[in-house]
Amino acid sequence: MIGYLEALDAKTAKEKEEYIQVAYRKALDLQELIDMLFQWCKLTSNEQLYDLKAYDINELTREIMIEHIPVFEKNQISFLANIPDDEWLVKIDRTAYARIINNLISNAVKHGKCSLIEIDIKKCKDQVLLSVSNNGTAIPEDELPLIFERLYKCDAARSGNGNGLGLAIVRELTSMMSGEITVQSIFGGKTAFYLTLPLFVRKN
Repeated sequence: MIGYLEALDAKTAKEKEEYIQVAYRKALDLQELIDMLFQWCKLTSNEQLYDLKAYDINELTREIMIEHIPVFEKNQISFLANIPDDEWLVKIDRTAYARIINNLISNAVKHGKCSLIEIDIKKCKDQVLLSVSNNGTAIPEDELPLIFERLYKCDAARSGNGNGLGLAIVRELTSMMSGEITVQSIFGGKTAFYLTLPLFVRKN
Protein backbone atom coordinates (compact mmCIF):
# COMPACT_ATOMS: atom_id res chain seq x y z
CA MET A 1 0.00 0.00 0.00
CA ILE A 2 2.83 2.41 0.89
CA GLY A 3 4.58 1.59 -2.38
CA TYR A 4 1.53 2.54 -4.44
CA LEU A 5 1.15 5.84 -2.58
CA GLU A 6 4.85 6.69 -2.89
CA ALA A 7 4.67 6.15 -6.67
CA LEU A 8 1.81 8.61 -7.23
CA ASP A 9 4.02 11.61 -8.08
CA ALA A 10 5.47 9.92 -11.13
CA LYS A 11 2.15 8.81 -12.60
CA THR A 12 -0.39 10.32 -14.98
CA ALA A 13 -3.82 11.38 -13.75
CA LYS A 14 -5.37 8.09 -14.93
CA GLU A 15 -2.61 6.01 -13.35
CA LYS A 16 -2.93 8.00 -10.11
CA GLU A 17 -6.63 7.17 -9.92
CA GLU A 18 -5.88 3.48 -10.45
CA TYR A 19 -3.13 3.52 -7.81
CA ILE A 20 -5.39 5.28 -5.31
CA GLN A 21 -8.09 2.64 -5.84
CA VAL A 22 -5.55 -0.15 -5.31
CA ALA A 23 -4.23 1.53 -2.15
CA TYR A 24 -7.81 1.95 -0.87
CA ARG A 25 -8.58 -1.75 -1.39
CA LYS A 26 -5.37 -2.70 0.40
CA ALA A 27 -6.28 -0.36 3.26
CA LEU A 28 -9.63 -2.13 3.61
CA ASP A 29 -7.86 -5.50 3.63
CA LEU A 30 -5.53 -4.22 6.35
CA GLN A 31 -8.45 -2.90 8.38
CA GLU A 32 -10.14 -6.30 8.16
CA LEU A 33 -6.95 -8.09 9.20
CA ILE A 34 -6.47 -5.83 12.23
CA ASP A 35 -10.10 -6.36 13.23
CA MET A 36 -9.68 -10.12 12.91
CA LEU A 37 -6.46 -10.07 14.95
CA PHE A 38 -8.08 -8.10 17.78
CA GLN A 39 -11.03 -10.49 17.77
CA TRP A 40 -8.74 -13.52 17.83
CA CYS A 41 -6.61 -12.09 20.66
CA LYS A 42 -9.72 -11.48 22.76
CA LEU A 43 -10.96 -15.00 22.16
CA THR A 44 -7.70 -16.74 22.97
CA SER A 45 -6.92 -14.58 26.02
CA ASN A 46 -10.41 -15.06 27.51
CA GLU A 47 -10.94 -11.29 27.49
CA GLN A 48 -14.05 -11.50 25.33
CA LEU A 49 -17.23 -10.92 27.32
CA TYR A 50 -20.47 -12.55 26.19
CA ASP A 51 -24.10 -11.75 26.85
CA LEU A 52 -25.99 -15.01 26.40
CA LYS A 53 -29.73 -14.52 25.98
CA ALA A 54 -32.58 -16.40 24.35
CA TYR A 55 -33.23 -15.13 20.82
CA ASP A 56 -35.54 -16.26 18.04
CA ILE A 57 -32.91 -17.68 15.69
CA ASN A 58 -35.17 -17.25 12.66
CA GLU A 59 -35.96 -13.58 13.19
CA LEU A 60 -32.39 -12.73 14.16
CA THR A 61 -30.99 -14.45 11.06
CA ARG A 62 -33.41 -12.56 8.81
CA GLU A 63 -32.24 -9.27 10.33
CA ILE A 64 -28.60 -10.16 9.67
CA MET A 65 -29.26 -11.25 6.09
CA ILE A 66 -31.04 -7.99 5.19
CA GLU A 67 -27.81 -6.12 5.89
CA HIS A 68 -26.03 -8.19 3.21
CA ILE A 69 -28.44 -7.43 0.35
CA PRO A 70 -26.34 -4.48 -0.97
CA VAL A 71 -23.24 -6.73 -1.00
CA PHE A 72 -25.10 -9.43 -2.94
CA GLU A 73 -26.34 -6.88 -5.47
CA LYS A 74 -22.91 -5.30 -5.87
CA ASN A 75 -21.30 -8.69 -6.54
CA GLN A 76 -24.20 -9.97 -8.67
CA ILE A 77 -24.87 -12.84 -6.30
CA SER A 78 -28.33 -14.40 -6.07
CA PHE A 79 -29.65 -15.23 -2.62
CA LEU A 80 -32.13 -17.84 -1.43
CA ALA A 81 -33.39 -18.21 2.14
CA ASN A 82 -35.44 -20.95 3.70
CA ILE A 83 -36.13 -19.54 7.16
CA PRO A 84 -39.28 -20.67 9.02
CA ASP A 85 -41.74 -18.17 10.45
CA ASP A 86 -41.91 -20.10 13.72
CA GLU A 87 -40.18 -18.85 16.85
CA TRP A 88 -37.22 -21.11 17.69
CA LEU A 89 -35.34 -19.90 20.74
CA VAL A 90 -31.58 -20.36 21.03
CA LYS A 91 -29.42 -19.04 23.87
CA ILE A 92 -26.64 -17.12 22.17
CA ASP A 93 -24.62 -13.94 22.21
CA ARG A 94 -26.22 -11.73 19.55
CA THR A 95 -22.96 -10.10 18.46
CA ALA A 96 -21.09 -13.40 18.33
CA TYR A 97 -23.84 -15.05 16.26
CA ALA A 98 -23.88 -12.13 13.81
CA ARG A 99 -20.09 -12.41 13.51
CA ILE A 100 -20.40 -16.10 12.62
CA ILE A 101 -22.96 -15.48 9.88
CA ASN A 102 -21.08 -12.44 8.56
CA ASN A 103 -17.80 -14.38 8.39
CA LEU A 104 -19.39 -17.29 6.54
CA ILE A 105 -21.04 -15.00 4.00
CA SER A 106 -17.91 -12.86 3.60
CA ASN A 107 -15.89 -16.02 3.02
CA ALA A 108 -18.25 -17.10 0.23
CA VAL A 109 -18.36 -13.67 -1.43
CA LYS A 110 -14.62 -12.95 -1.30
CA HIS A 111 -13.07 -16.37 -1.75
CA GLY A 112 -15.74 -18.74 -3.09
CA LYS A 113 -16.27 -16.89 -6.39
CA CYS A 114 -19.94 -17.85 -6.24
CA SER A 115 -23.08 -16.63 -7.98
CA LEU A 116 -25.55 -18.07 -5.45
CA ILE A 117 -25.67 -18.14 -1.65
CA GLU A 118 -28.32 -20.11 0.22
CA ILE A 119 -29.25 -20.12 3.88
CA ASP A 120 -31.43 -22.77 5.43
CA ILE A 121 -32.65 -23.27 9.02
CA LYS A 122 -34.16 -26.54 10.26
CA LYS A 123 -35.06 -28.03 13.62
CA CYS A 124 -33.97 -31.53 14.57
CA LYS A 125 -35.19 -32.73 17.97
CA ASP A 126 -33.54 -30.43 20.52
CA GLN A 127 -31.24 -28.65 18.08
CA VAL A 128 -31.33 -26.03 15.34
CA LEU A 129 -29.34 -26.72 12.18
CA LEU A 130 -28.38 -23.69 10.09
CA SER A 131 -26.58 -24.08 6.77
CA VAL A 132 -24.85 -21.40 4.70
CA SER A 133 -23.95 -22.71 1.26
CA ASN A 134 -22.67 -21.38 -2.05
CA ASN A 135 -22.09 -22.68 -5.57
CA GLY A 136 -18.57 -21.30 -5.92
CA THR A 137 -15.16 -22.90 -6.15
CA ALA A 138 -15.05 -26.13 -4.15
CA ILE A 139 -12.62 -26.72 -1.30
CA PRO A 140 -10.27 -29.68 -1.96
CA GLU A 141 -11.21 -32.70 0.14
CA ASP A 142 -7.81 -32.93 1.81
CA GLU A 143 -8.12 -29.32 3.02
CA LEU A 144 -11.58 -29.62 4.59
CA PRO A 145 -10.28 -30.86 8.00
CA LEU A 146 -7.89 -27.89 8.17
CA ILE A 147 -9.93 -24.86 7.18
CA PHE A 148 -10.97 -24.00 10.75
CA GLU A 149 -7.35 -23.94 11.90
CA ARG A 150 -5.79 -20.58 12.76
CA LEU A 151 -3.95 -18.91 9.83
CA TYR A 152 -4.73 -21.79 7.46
CA LYS A 153 -5.51 -20.75 3.89
CA CYS A 154 -6.96 -22.88 1.11
CA ASP A 155 -5.41 -23.10 -2.34
CA ALA A 156 -4.66 -19.81 -4.08
CA ALA A 157 -7.44 -20.35 -6.63
CA ARG A 158 -10.03 -20.02 -3.89
CA SER A 159 -8.53 -18.10 -0.99
CA GLY A 160 -7.40 -14.90 -2.68
CA ASN A 161 -6.24 -12.43 -0.02
CA GLY A 162 -7.68 -14.31 2.95
CA ASN A 163 -6.01 -13.92 6.33
CA GLY A 164 -6.73 -17.39 7.68
CA LEU A 165 -8.54 -16.14 10.80
CA GLY A 166 -12.20 -15.81 9.79
CA LEU A 167 -13.15 -19.48 10.03
CA ALA A 168 -11.01 -20.02 13.11
CA ILE A 169 -13.00 -17.26 14.82
CA VAL A 170 -16.23 -18.89 13.62
CA ARG A 171 -15.25 -22.16 15.27
CA GLU A 172 -14.27 -20.48 18.56
CA LEU A 173 -17.49 -18.45 18.76
CA THR A 174 -19.59 -21.49 17.89
CA SER A 175 -17.92 -23.56 20.59
CA MET A 176 -18.48 -20.78 23.13
CA MET A 177 -22.23 -21.02 22.49
CA SER A 178 -22.18 -24.84 22.93
CA GLY A 179 -22.56 -25.38 19.19
CA GLU A 180 -20.72 -27.21 16.43
CA ILE A 181 -19.59 -26.15 12.95
CA THR A 182 -18.83 -28.53 10.07
CA VAL A 183 -18.30 -28.17 6.33
CA GLN A 184 -18.92 -30.15 3.15
CA SER A 185 -17.71 -29.29 -0.33
CA ILE A 186 -18.46 -31.09 -3.59
CA PHE A 187 -16.78 -30.27 -6.91
CA GLY A 188 -19.42 -29.18 -9.37
CA GLY A 189 -21.92 -28.93 -6.52
CA LYS A 190 -21.79 -26.66 -3.51
CA THR A 191 -19.84 -25.80 -0.39
CA ALA A 192 -21.94 -25.79 2.76
CA PHE A 193 -21.16 -24.82 6.35
CA TYR A 194 -23.44 -26.42 8.96
CA LEU A 195 -23.94 -24.68 12.29
CA THR A 196 -25.67 -26.67 15.04
CA LEU A 197 -26.95 -24.95 18.19
CA PRO A 198 -29.04 -26.31 21.08
CA LEU A 199 -32.62 -25.12 21.37
CA PHE A 200 -33.50 -23.12 24.45
CA VAL A 201 -36.53 -24.32 26.40
CA ARG A 202 -38.22 -21.93 28.81
CA LYS A 203 -38.77 -23.32 32.28
CA ASN A 204 -42.31 -23.07 33.62
